[in-house]
Amino acid sequence: MSREILKHALQNAVAFNGKANRNAVLGKLLKEQPKLKENLNGLIDEIGRVVAEVNRLSGPEQRKKLQEIAPNAQDSRKPARRELPELENAVKGRVVTRIPPEPSKYLHIGHALSFIINYLYAKKYEGKCILRFEDTNPATAKGEYISSMEADIRDYLRISPDKTMAVSNDMDKFYRYAEMLIGLGKAYVCFCSQERARELRHGGEMCSCRAKEKEQNMQEWKGMVSKKYREGECTLRLAGDMQSQNHAMRDPALFRITYHEHYLHKGKYCAWPLYDFENAIEDGTSNVTHILRSIEFGEMRVELQDCLKELLRLPRQTVVQYGRFNVIGATTKGREIREMVESGKYIGWDDPRLVTLSALKKRCIQP
Repeated sequence: MSREILKHALQNAVAFNGKANRNAVLGKLLKEQPKLKENLNGLIDEIGRVVAEVNRLSGPEQRKKLQEIAPNAQDSRKPARRELPELENAVKGRVVTRIPPEPSKYLHIGHALSFIINYLYAKKYEGKCILRFEDTNPATAKGEYISSMEADIRDYLRISPDKTMAVSNDMDKFYRYAEMLIGLGKAYVCFCSQERARELRHGGEMCSCRAKEKEQNMQEWKGMVSKKYREGECTLRLAGDMQSQNHAMRDPALFRITYHEHYLHKGKYCAWPLYDFENAIEDGTSNVTHILRSIEFGEMRVELQDCLKELLRLPRQTVVQYGRFNVIGATTKGREIREMVESGKYIGWDDPRLVTLSALKKRCIQP
């Protein structure tokens, strides 16, 4: 018994700066051999004597002694390997996650955290991870951002996606699903100004545009696609629930017109999908099973995207949201970083004061 007491006393001492604790050693022994409670007083006395001897040894002497009597003993303070929590509704070999950056900025440490979570969950379940560039805002999407993101993701973060795609290559698919909604009487072309539409949504009132017949909406939609209307003149909106407590459900815009030249498609398209429509279609048609993202996207958007999937008979995904990742003393908001770079406050996206991945690489921070 003295040998077992000595082993636990040495382990405890090595773990806690050379000072073994009698009660901790007692707890370990009783957990392993509950019958020792039958002679508890004698056990406590023996533990006290051994602990006192161990505590008189120096740190190196304690480690050497522990190695001699128990070569395979582990540091009792060493934490067990932490694993990713299990995912709800995850089936091995069938999990598909996605990494969906908008190529309108350079990646920062917050993106990296989310991307790694998505990638490692796909690997945990022997599934797939899709790298999806959400490039449907011609005013901000740029090829230089795509190139930078691919280098950061593949070379720096060492993420190897199973598929890489640009969402703008699916414009014809987006148009088909938009026409399905119009055919169902669930989408209409609205000519209200942005200010007027916002005012009506806030008051829970429908605009007169919603009363049009499906045939008229389809004709006007064709006009949107064929560049008949000016930028900002009209939008395609969902016929939602104007009384919903969730304002995202109050006839949100699904498509808007912009004539900015796209970095990839130039001037081919002018009617571009907005975030919720684009995400609902892509997630629903690319076999994505789990959406893992930070809480800033909110439950309101989950309800809207699920509504679109239900109307279009697309599968819904399991959504897991986690806290936004912030760094004390630095910003992780792409919009704020862009403004500071453009204003000259920072020398570029790789300014060492930033937490962009290009700045971290410049500082030789290892991934």
